[in-house]
Amino acid sequence: MTQLPLNSRSESFVICSLFAGGIALCATASSAWGWVGGMGAWGMGEALRSRRKMEYSEVWSGALGYSQDAIGDLSVVTAPITRKLETEKVRLVVSALKQLPLGDRIADSFIAQQGLSTDWFEGFEQRSAIVCGESGDGKSYLLNWRVQRFLQTNPEGILHICDPDYGSSHAGSEPNIWLGLPVGPVVQIETADILNTILEVSDVVSDRAKRTATAVKNGDPKPAFKPLLLVIDEWVSLWDSLDDSNQELILKALTNIINRGLKQGHVTFIAGLHDLSVGSSGMPQSLLRKVEILLLHRAAQSERNYSNLDVVKKDRDSAIAKLQAIPKVVKKLRPVVVFTDKVLSVRALPHLEVTPIELVAPTEPIDPDQVWLAEVWTAELEFSLVKLINDRILGGKQPIALSESWQKAGQSQRDQRKENPRYILFRDRVENLATRLMADPLDSLPERGGKCPETEPPDEVTE
Repeated sequence: MTQLPLNSRSESFVICSLFAGGIALCATASSAWGWVGGMGAWGMGEALRSRRKMEYSEVWSGALGYSQDAIGDLSVVTAPITRKLETEKVRLVVSALKQLPLGDRIADSFIAQQGLSTDWFEGFEQRSAIVCGESGDGKSYLLNWRVQRFLQTNPEGILHICDPDYGSSHAGSEPNIWLGLPVGPVVQIETADILNTILEVSDVVSDRAKRTATAVKNGDPKPAFKPLLLVIDEWVSLWDSLDDSNQELILKALTNIINRGLKQGHVTFIAGLHDLSVGSSGMPQSLLRKVEILLLHRAAQSERNYSNLDVVKKDRDSAIAKLQAIPKVVKKLRPVVVFTDKVLSVRALPHLEVTPIELVAPTEPIDPDQVWLAEVWTAELEFSLVKLINDRILGGKQPIALSESWQKAGQSQRDQRKENPRYILFRDRVENLATRLMADPLDSLPERGGKCPETEPPDEVTE
C-alpha cells in the first residue's frame, strides 16, 4: 500500500470523519433534521473527496495512517501509558467497524485485501523458529504459548527451557516463570547449564540418528523417539555471556538440530530475542535461512532486524510500509512480518491464549536402566575414560576399548553382552564420548563434532 503524504493523510482523516459522522447522524436520527444533517455531512465528505480526486481506499488508508501518526507522537510524551493507549486505540478501531452496517464483512474484506492469512502458522509450530520482538511486542507471551502447546500435544515429550533472565519482567507485567515449571529439571537459568543443555540436545539428535542408521542397516524397525522442544529466551543476553569458542559450539549445535532434528523424533528449538542484527545475535545467514523467522510489530518496523536476512531493500521497505498502514490488531489478528523459505511477507498472527494449567508428573516409574547408568557414570569414571580414549588416540590405536571401559565402571565381564540393556546404554555413552574427543584428543572438554572412525571388532561376550 502506497504511503500518502502527511497533508493527504490529514485530509483523508477529515473526509473519513465526515462519512462516519453522516452515518452516525442518520442511524440515530429521531427526526427529519437528523437525516438532513447526516446527509449533509456525507455530502461534504464526498465533495471534498471528489475535489481531491481520492479513491475510497486512499481515504481509508490515509485516515488510518494519520491516526497511527497522531497516536505515535502522543506516545513519546506519555511513554508510561503507551501500552494502555495502544490497547484503547485497537478497541476503538474494532468497535467502529462493528458499529457500521456489515462491519464484520468490511473487516474481513480488509483482512483479505491485505493478505493477512494465518495459514503459515501451522508450519511455524512444527519447525525450528526465531521470534524477534521489542518490549511490549508479546515475545515472551508467544514463547509461553509455544511451551503450553507442546505440553498439551506432547504430554510424553521432552522439554528444555533456557532463560538467563529468568523471573525478569517489563514494568507493569508479571515475572515470567514459564508456567511454574521447575528450575533445574526443566528450566535452566545459569549460563553454564544453558550451554550444556543446548549441546546435550544436539548430542541427542546425533545419537538418535546413529541408532536409526544402525537399525536400518540391521533390518530392524526404526526406533521411536519422543518429541523434544528446546526453548531459548533472551538469546542476545546468552550470546554476550559466551566466549568465542562456546559461541562457535552453540551455533554448531543449533545447526545440527535444524538439519537433523525433524527426522529424529521431531526435535526443534525456538529462540526469542529483541535484536536480529548480526552484531547482536551472532547468527549467520546460513542458519537463519533454515528456520522460521517471526518479526513482531515493533521489531518488524526496525530496518536493522532485516540486515542479516537474505532480502532485498525493496522487499524490506515494502513490508515495513505495509505493516505501518495496518492497525496493530484487526479482529484479534496481529499483523507480523514472516521470513520463511527465503520469502518475506506480511501475515497475521492468530489470537493465542495462555490458559492456567495444572502440571502433574507421570505416575509410571522411571526407567531403572537409565537410573543405573546415571549412578554408574560418575565424574571420576568419565575422567578416567577421557584419559583412556586420549591415550589410545595419541598411541595410534582405535579410540574405543569397550572391555577396559566396562571394567573401569566396576562391571562384570559376563554382563558385557548385547542382550544386556544396561551394557548397551553404557556402550552408547562411551561411543558418544569418543566422538566428542576426536575433535581434539588433548582437550578434556573438546569441541563437539568430528566422526569417530571404525572401532575395533566387537568384544561383547556371547553366550
